[in-house]
Amino acid sequence: MVGCTLSRRIQEGSQHDYHLKRQAPMLLMQTEEVQLVVRQCRQALDAIDDCASSMNSSLGYLDWVSPASAGFCEEAQACTRQVASLVETGRDLFARLDREQVAWKEMGKGFQPVQINTAYLLAMAGGGTVGAWSLSNLLPGFSRLTGLMNQWINRLPDWAKKLISKQLPVDQAGDFLPPAKTGVIPRAWLDKNDNTGDQQPISPVDENNQNRQPAAEQVNLPSNTNGQNESANPSQSTETKEATASSEAFSVPVKSQKGLKADGKGTDYGCVPTSASMITDYWHDRDETNQTLSAQDLVNMNIEQKDFSADSGMAINKLENDLEPLGYEVETITGTADNAADQLTKLKSAVNEGPVLANIHLGLTTNGYSHAVVVNAMTDEKVTYNDPWTGTTETVAVTEFDKSWGASFGLKYPVRNYVTIKPANSN
Repeated sequence: MVGCTLSRRIQEGSQHDYHLKRQAPMLLMQTEEVQLVVRQCRQALDAIDDCASSMNSSLGYLDWVSPASAGFCEEAQACTRQVASLVETGRDLFARLDREQVAWKEMGKGFQPVQINTAYLLAMAGGGTVGAWSLSNLLPGFSRLTGLMNQWINRLPDWAKKLISKQLPVDQAGDFLPPAKTGVIPRAWLDKNDNTGDQQPISPVDENNQNRQPAAEQVNLPSNTNGQNESANPSQSTETKEATASSEAFSVPVKSQKGLKADGKGTDYGCVPTSASMITDYWHDRDETNQTLSAQDLVNMNIEQKDFSADSGMAINKLENDLEPLGYEVETITGTADNAADQLTKLKSAVNEGPVLANIHLGLTTNGYSHAVVVNAMTDEKVTYNDPWTGTTETVAVTEFDKSWGASFGLKYPVRNYVTIKPANSN
C-alpha cells in the first residue's frame, strides 16, 4: 500500500539525514490507494454501526420473561455498546490515517520529481533494483498508527472483521517495503527491532521454502567453451519428478547462480546472466557455430559496461548489448496486468521457438523479489522452467506460474516480462 525507495548511496547515509540534500531520491507512495481504503473503511464502519443500532433496537422489542431474560438483555446491550465504541475508535484511526497520507503528500512536495522511464522499470523488474527503506524511518507516525489499527481490528467481532478486511489491501507488509533486491532479504525484514538502518546483503533466505535442497555442486559443462566452471546439474536436464510440460521440452542445461563473483566478492544477483547462459548453451549444443557465454563471463562484461552491480544485479534489457554481437537476436517483451490469456498465448508461441527468459517472483510467489528463470516447455496446462536460484527444473500449472509472472512488482512496474534469445540464422 505504501512504499519508499531511495538510491543505494542514500541508503548508506546516516539514518537521520539520508543525504537528501546531496542526492536525488525517488519516493513512492500510493496515496490514491490510501484514500480509497480510508473511504471504503469508513463506509464499512457505518455498516457496522447500523448493525449494532438495529441489534439494540431489536432488543427493545423482545417480549421474553424468564429468569435468564434480564441477564441476556444486559449482555447483548453491553455488546452493542462495545461495538459502538469500537466504531468511534475506528473512525478516529482512519481519520488519522487520512491525515498521515496528507502529511506524506506535503513532505513529498519538497523533493525533486523523478521521471520513471522504461529502462528503469525493466531494471527493477529484471533483477536490478535500488535499496529499500521502511516508511517508518521517514514518517514514524504511520508505523505507530498501523500498530494501533492492528490492535483495534483484533478487538472487533468476527462479523465486523469481515466487513473491514474486505476493504484492506491484500498485501499488508509490516514495514510497507516495496519489492527489494533480488535474492536478498533486507535485514529489517528479519529483525524488526534493528533500528540501525543496515540493509547490507546477507545470506539469502527463501522464506517460502527453507527446507529446499541446496543447488547442485559445481561441475564442468561440456557446452561451456571458455573452460570455466559453473554450478550446474546436467543429469537433471528437463526431467523432473512431475511430467514436463511437453514431450517437446527443450533440453536446456540447468545451472545454478551459486558461486558467481562480482568485483572479487560473491553476489546473489546472478539470475539474469545465469538464465541467459543456459539459453546460449542450449543453442550451442544444437549447433557448435552458435557461441555461448558462461554466467560469470556475462557478469564480468556487464560490470565493465557498468550494467551489473554485486548488490543489485542487472536489467533483462541489457542482454541485447551482450548477445547481439555474438549473432543472437534478442527481444525484450513487457506485458501488462490485463489480458492474461492473450499474453500466455504469446509466451507459449515464443517458447515453441526456443527457451525463453521470463521474469517471475522468487519462489514463484506473488510478491517479493523479482527473479529470472528459463521457460523450456509450455502447454495450455503446464509450464516447465529452469530455476537458477535452486539449480533445478520445475513443472507447475500454467495458472500457478501466471500468478507469479503476472503479479505486481510495484506501482507502474511492468509485469509478464520475458526475453527471447535466438540465433539470427535460426529463422
